[in-house]
Amino acid sequence: MRRFHNSMAVGFFMGSIVASSQMYFLLFLLFISYASDRALWEKESRKEHLMTVLCFFQAMLLFIFALILGAHRTQILDRPDLKDGNIELHSKSKARGSKREGESEKYAPPIV
Repeated sequence: MRRFHNSMAVGFFMGSIVASSQMYFLLFLLFISYASDRALWEKESRKEHLMTVLCFFQAMLLFIFALILGAHRTQILDRPDLKDGNIELHSKSKARGSKREGESEKYAPPIV
């Protein structure tokens, strides 16, 4: 995230996090069913129960991270707001410098 601040990179990152979260949730469901099958056959299923807890915990962590990233994605994106053909910077950078009404600054990407 330090190098790519465009919407494509952020969207791809968010999508991969959500997909990973869903994969761990599906693994959680698979391990639950496998553990119940082993318990039904009267075999030991402690390892499967441990894996269900770990997969569920990982799925929830990734899902919460995806929610936080989705809520704050505008702070990660570094793009100008286009209004009537003029390029204006976000409100944070507007507050830094004082410029006259109707005057616009040129957008410069962050230096890496």
